[in-house]
Amino acid sequence: MEKKKLFVGNLDFKTNKEQVVELFSRYGKVENIRMQNKKGYAFVEMSTLEEADIVTKKLNNSMFHGRELRVCPEISPKKAKVRTMERFAARKSRKSSYNRQKSHEGNKEQVDKSSHNRQYYQEGKKDRYEKSSHNRKNYREGNKDRFDKSSHERKNYREGSKDRFDKSSHNRKNYREGNKDRVDKSSHDRKNYREGNKEQADKFSHDRKTYRGDDKKRFGDSSRKRNKFREDNKGRFGKSSRKRTYHGDNYQDQFDKEK
Repeated sequence: MEKKKLFVGNLDFKTNKEQVVELFSRYGKVENIRMQNKKGYAFVEMSTLEEADIVTKKLNNSMFHGRELRVCPEISPKKAKVRTMERFAARKSRKSSYNRQKSHEGNKEQVDKSSHNRQYYQEGKKDRYEKSSHNRKNYREGNKDRFDKSSHERKNYREGSKDRFDKSSHNRKNYREGNKDRVDKSSHDRKNYREGNKEQADKFSHDRKTYRGDDKKRFGDSSRKRNKFREDNKGRFGKSSRKRTYHGDNYQDQFDKEK
């Protein structure tokens, strides 16, 4: 019974049920139809299997309201999903094969272009090599001239250095002789300085001895004066102590009275 039910796809959104029934009624009796507006598909159930086969053969890939219909027996959702995936894979494989072909053609053009560029590069490299070899030759000749010139300059420098060395050695000899004279003179001056310092030291020690003797005399006189001063003032010191005692007794009596 399931094969009597047909799936009709790619319908125009303006198509209604009456128009679909009228189309399918030309090839048999339509028992039932399920269709939603503006969805683009419908499910049609025919009376017999023979009518369903005839409708599939006649109306599949036919034009209706400006669209190519898809008419096939109704299948379960799982099978429909599998068929959809297979169709998608087939479309993808066709597209990938087309892209591969296109990429091969593009690669071929790139290879031809790169070979052409390599040829030009090699020719330019050859020209640069010949130019660089010519420059190296000129550079060697120029270096040879500079080497000869520098060797000549080194010889002249050595001769001039020899003259300067002889002159500097002569100057060093004269400098040593002059230093010897100055050393002798400075040693003589140091001897005289030591002798003069010795005389000054003797004189200074004599002066210190004389100063100590005078201080000793002054110290003896001052000690005698201090002793005499103490003896003269001894009476005054005793009197002042008695006064302090008297005043202390008066203060004690006054303190007792206030109590």
